[in-house]
Amino acid sequence: MTRTLFALALGLAACAAPSGDPQSEPEAPEQVERLSCGADDYQEWVGQRLEDLVLPPELKPRILGPNSIATMDYLPTRMNIYHDENNIIIRVQCG
Repeated sequence: MTRTLFALALGLAACAAPSGDPQSEPEAPEQVERLSCGADDYQEWVGQRLEDLVLPPELKPRILGPNSIATMDYLPTRMNIYHDENNIIIRVQCG
């Protein structure tokens, strides 16, 4: 029995994905920017009333309040704007 478990564990370890190549190049800044929603550029919105925002037409954020229902999937290109009960923006982040 112990041999079977050991063989099974060894087989699973052999199937594991290899770790990243330590010699590989890091992603270029323009690639990272394309994969990001750009929330860093909108941090000045934190503390403002949601009704006072003028959103750029190309920006299609997901607006989430204290009782909002949202999927748990992470999309790095999607911007989330969180607000409190008084419609004050408390957080702007990608996801």
